[in-house]
Amino acid sequence: MRNIGNQIQYQIYMTMQNPDPNRLPVTYEEWEKLAREKLQDGPFYYIAGGAGGEQTMQSNLKAFTHWQLLPRMLNNVDDRDLSIELFGKTYPYPVFHAPIGVQSIIHPDGEIASAKACAELGIPYIASSATSVSMEKIAEVMGDAPKWFQLYWSRDPDIAASFFKRAEASGYSAIVVTLDTPMMACREYDLKNIYLPFLAGEGVGNYFSDPVFCAKLEKFPIEVPQAVILHWTKIFGNTSLTWKDINFLKRNIRVCQLF
Repeated sequence: MRNIGNQIQYQIYMTMQNPDPNRLPVTYEEWEKLAREKLQDGPFYYIAGGAGGEQTMQSNLKAFTHWQLLPRMLNNVDDRDLSIELFGKTYPYPVFHAPIGVQSIIHPDGEIASAKACAELGIPYIASSATSVSMEKIAEVMGDAPKWFQLYWSRDPDIAASFFKRAEASGYSAIVVTLDTPMMACREYDLKNIYLPFLAGEGVGNYFSDPVFCAKLEKFPIEVPQAVILHWTKIFGNTSLTWKDINFLKRNIRVCQLF
């Protein structure tokens, strides 16, 4: 495999005599600073913040710094193979795009832009339940590129089953079940900024486009959006789940892998 990292670096160095003043940041800290300059308080802290006093988030970041690379010298790395095999399929890199929802609060192209980038790079894209566009639209722009679907397990089992069916029909090959959000977290910065994007219609694209969700409403979302969003708040989380409910997933998933 060609050394893409070196190629990108040399492309930058070749502009040394005439650097592009509008070149993109290199370090994470610069990206974060630029985001802080461009985004309002609500969207920025929704992305950058964590639950409660953020102790768990800080602990996770600290724990990640304990991982280190162990170089093994005098090994021929001229021709490297970074591909991995997972669930019977081969992917070019051991990298996946995490299920990040509500991307429309960062950029108007939102999840569509991220999905297109993953399709071009061959990186599997994990579409969140909380996207601002439907899972079908994401699948459409990705074509045959690898894609998985992440499930926030709704309190309404009919809606959860509908999400499975839609994901399978759209070509998603795996269902990624999120169990650490049985209810909305208490996020101090969001409460301070009085900001919850879902109440503004962001991140509910899969629900507003779901036939089962819409069939249970007296009126369709386009007619009374606030009433629909309030209904969404009642069925988003599921605090009653136990290990026995895994059988429900197995009964309703036909094609996708489950994990």
